[in-house]
Amino acid sequence: GDAKLHPGESFDVTIERNQTSFERKGKDSFNAAYKIVIKNAKDSAETVRIEEAFPGQWSLSDTSTKPDSQKNNTAIWKIKVPAGKEKILTYQVSVRLR
Repeated sequence: GDAKLHPGESFDVTIERNQTSFERKGKDSFNAAYKIVIKNAKDSAETVRIEEAFPGQWSLSDTSTKPDSQKNNTAIWKIKVPAGKEKILTYQVSVRLR
C-alpha cells in the first residue's frame, strides 16, 4: 500500500511510512504491520487522508485508529492532527492472494 498526500495539502504536513513486520504464511499469503507517522507543522489542525491499497483478499487487525472506509482493495483513514503535533497510525494486515 501507499500513503498519499493529496494535491492542495501543505508541505507542512509530512507522512513517514514504515513496514514494521512481514511474515509469509505460505505461497500465497502474508501478514504485515505498518507504522505511519503524520506530522503537522502548521499552526492549525489538519485532517489527513491516508489511503492504503492491498492486493487480493485482505483484513485489518490491531489498528490504532479505525478506518473510515474499507472498500475494494483500499482502506481509508481520515486522521485529525492537531497544530504542531504528530499522530501515529499503526495496523496489521493479512493478505491472501488467491
